[in-house]
Amino acid sequence: MKQIMLAFWKENSIILFFMIGSAISISIISFINADIVNALTSRNQSIFFTSALKLVICYTFFLLFTYLKMRQVSATTQSMATHLRVQTTKKLVYSGYQNFAKHSTGTYASWLTNDISQIEQLGFAPFYELVAGLITSFIALGSLFFFHWSLVVLTLFEVVCLLQIPRLYKKAIAKKTHHVTKQNELFLEKATDFFNGFSVLYSLNKQEFILKKIMSYSTSLGQAKNNYVKTMANVAITGGIGNVLGQVSMFILTGFLILIQKIALGSIAATGSLSANIFNTVGNISQFMSSINGTKPLFEKLAAIPECDTHPYTTSTPMHSGIVLNNLRYQYDSKVVLEDITFSFELNKKYAIVGASGTGKSTLLNIITGKFLNYTGSVMLNQHEIAAIQYEEITNQITYIDQHTHLFNTSVRENLTLDDSFSDEQLWAVLELVDLKEFVAQLPEQLDTNVGERANLISGGQAQRIGLARGLIREKHILIIDEGTSSLDQKNLLMIEKYLVTKKN
Repeated sequence: MKQIMLAFWKENSIILFFMIGSAISISIISFINADIVNALTSRNQSIFFTSALKLVICYTFFLLFTYLKMRQVSATTQSMATHLRVQTTKKLVYSGYQNFAKHSTGTYASWLTNDISQIEQLGFAPFYELVAGLITSFIALGSLFFFHWSLVVLTLFEVVCLLQIPRLYKKAIAKKTHHVTKQNELFLEKATDFFNGFSVLYSLNKQEFILKKIMSYSTSLGQAKNNYVKTMANVAITGGIGNVLGQVSMFILTGFLILIQKIALGSIAATGSLSANIFNTVGNISQFMSSINGTKPLFEKLAAIPECDTHPYTTSTPMHSGIVLNNLRYQYDSKVVLEDITFSFELNKKYAIVGASGTGKSTLLNIITGKFLNYTGSVMLNQHEIAAIQYEEITNQITYIDQHTHLFNTSVRENLTLDDSFSDEQLWAVLELVDLKEFVAQLPEQLDTNVGERANLISGGQAQRIGLARGLIREKHILIIDEGTSSLDQKNLLMIEKYLVTKKN
């Protein structure tokens, strides 16, 4: 957490300024309260009304600083949370296909939502509360010197004792936080999986299956959160007891100093307020520190994501040779799916890779497109080993259309362009190529019509043709299609295959 706080040092400096202003206002208010009590004791109306006016002014400044601090804390917290989400997403999407595939999409969604929300609530929020409390405590401690040195000595002794509390619960809090995180991930992953399979369960009249599973995983998540809260309650009670003992002892010492006429009667109002500020903070330090330390596993998990390739995009070199395989071998764990594959795919020629299910067709395409790099043997693209080529350079030369078309829950236009620049003429031309021009032209907003979640507002064949169009419009040197016409009717299948076979480049 230290790194991100330093990264946003300007924003946090502004928060610090407002915190100091608020703390100074509170300390001055304590002195004014003492003057008011002394004025009442001596029945001095002039000092009383003057002090009351000062009190109003100080409270106005206190409220102003508090308002500005709250706004700045919120803005900075959200900026830091967005920074974490962006950096985490950047590392995930550029960590390589095989690294990304190690976890489910539900797990990644949990990292970006639940984990970072926990960092906000259990890390950032307590940190700012702790810093504000410490600033107020230091200023309050200095203020006690103006009354009597013994008050400072007693306060420091009790503060040192109270600061030992966080050590008692540090490991327990970290363990419980980690468990809550894992249960959050599991719940989101399973819930996503069940809802994605709703159509299957609905057709079998097994809606009850979702209910039972959601209840089961939700119960486990609830137990994990209850255990966490139980531990935090123990921390809070322990700190609370120390807080009460500290304030009571300060009240007794102040009363004794008044009785022996070392300080004025009004001092008890000020010392009571100042000691409350100190011991409220110190009593909660254990809770704040335990909460902040509990987010350490979350930061460590996000930091453990492999660093992305930060090399800039390279300029595409002219293609003068195709793809050459030499003694290519690939295995999943102990299962060998490709062995001794030697073949040359020449430029401007067409190839069909055929074979039974499970014989390695998709695996071969994943290797050729740079997704699977842990192969043995050689795979050359444009006379360069593909494992040594930056992925951006591979995609500059190759367009890969997966057998499982995924359309995003956005417009037809955005599904085709993915934020690249294409004119409407280019979009309509490629839609005509896949026999979708007439269909899209009849949609309510034409190119800007939303296709729905998982393309549920259009048919499977139409979704696959949009996926094909998304690849075709980019006109790369090499086009690889993995069963990309499997959902098409005979007419469209033949039309698209004829286009591909006759396209010379």
